Amino acid sequence: GFQPKMGNCGSRREAVSDAEKAGATATTATVATAAKAAAAASKDADSAIETLGVTAAMLREFAASHPQIAQKKLTTTQVCEQIVKAETGSTRCAYLDILKKRPDAAKLVGKATVFISHAWKYEFSDVLSVLLEHADKNPKAVFWFDLFINNQHAEGVARPFEWWCGTFQDSINNIGSVLLVLAPWNDPIPLTRAWCLWEIYCALKGKGVSFTIALPPNQRQALLDGVLEEMAAITDALVRIDAERSEAFKPTDRNNIHDAVRKSEGGFDALNIAVKNHLRSWYLDTAASLAEQQGNTEDAVEALNNLAATLAGFGELEKALECFERALKICLSTVGETHPDTGSTYSNIASVYDAQGQHDKALDFYRRALKIDLAEHGEQHSSTADTYNNMANVYYAQGDFSKALEHHKKALKIKLAVLGEQDPSTADTYNNMGEVYREQGDNTKALEHYERALQIRLVAPGEKHPDTAGTYNNIAIVYRAQGDYDKALEHNTRALKIYRAVLGEQHPDTAM
Repeated sequence: GFQPKMGNCGSRREAVSDAEKAGATATTATVATAAKAAAAASKDADSAIETLGVTAAMLREFAASHPQIAQKKLTTTQVCEQIVKAETGSTRCAYLDILKKRPDAAKLVGKATVFISHAWKYEFSDVLSVLLEHADKNPKAVFWFDLFINNQHAEGVARPFEWWCGTFQDSINNIGSVLLVLAPWNDPIPLTRAWCLWEIYCALKGKGVSFTIALPPNQRQALLDGVLEEMAAITDALVRIDAERSEAFKPTDRNNIHDAVRKSEGGFDALNIAVKNHLRSWYLDTAASLAEQQGNTEDAVEALNNLAATLAGFGELEKALECFERALKICLSTVGETHPDTGSTYSNIASVYDAQGQHDKALDFYRRALKIDLAEHGEQHSSTADTYNNMANVYYAQGDFSKALEHHKKALKIKLAVLGEQDPSTADTYNNMGEVYREQGDNTKALEHYERALQIRLVAPGEKHPDTAGTYNNIAIVYRAQGDYDKALEHNTRALKIYRAVLGEQHPDTAM
């Protein structure tokens, strides 16, 4: 593989009729009243969600009228409890109902065009900043924001499976757009909330529904910092997405939504894949844009190198090469030919050429990197070990297994001394040595090295990471060669599940 150097979601509580409340709470209710309440509840359970929304002008006015929101950094939940419910307490209605009665209602309320998917644990000001930025780019936007649209005094209505798959989906289709407010970027709260995941799913499968993701301002820098710090940051964020672990404030909401997902085509696997496919593209595009904004700086080089490595991991080799070449250009113009950053970028470019099958070019760039490694760090350094490991991979691809094993052994000796047995980089070398032994026909040694790699990778980067899937696949190949087809199938199945969830259906590793 590549070895670069380098809350609660909206409560969605619908208004219920006075008759329903009476039937639910009054111990002296008559049979007729109870029947009327039941009929009202049944009608409400079948109804579509409110079609009106609030404008950017209304949101600005609301924030200006309640300075304590920003001063005290109130969450959306706190805004609901301390402001919205207080101001609607006498009428026990939705905030929207108050707005509709104002003389200037036309500038505050309109047909909803953007459904807001968010977590109630967010600071309200963060959500507001995202919505107002969206409105600046889309002046006619009218937001279906549950805080203001739903009656926060009413109890929720139990919905049948058909409502989730039909009426709610139709409502999303009619609104036409879903805006997901995402934070924190590396383990977003909305992706742990059942409501938000269902909203995303409806957006992605809806007809003509646009789906937009936006980060609050403080999370944009956090995303860039994450890419600067760790090349696998985006992959790791995708690995953490698991719809089946999502929760809701009300257990009945969670159960209803989970039932709807299970009964939908593909179930939770299909939902995870759909969400991850969209987020993968968005993460990469957003990170690339942030990296470009850094100019000719050391941060730009690091961000471009890490982003390119991630692109390469997802099979986007041409885009990866473009990023690496931009990084190299900055290095050569700022720190020069012999700087370690230049050596790291040479190594990264070589990785792409190797993946493209241009092995001679790959070896040329690796030799440039090794020359810098030895001059700057000496033999006993992890960077030198990485370059030996990568050169070994090229020799392996060329069929020169003796040279491949020679370079892998050099790399392993350094890594065990410098990094230790349990380091993920040590796992990479064990895995790669296993491949060489397998090609040489020594399945016993191959399986031994694959198993060592797997034990390390199950701890870091973890069970659901593509690197772990690669080792499962390699072990399956050995078992198949040994005629143990049951174990081979077991390991192939584990690998496929990870590849589909993280890399998507179209990735070459998934196709294998």
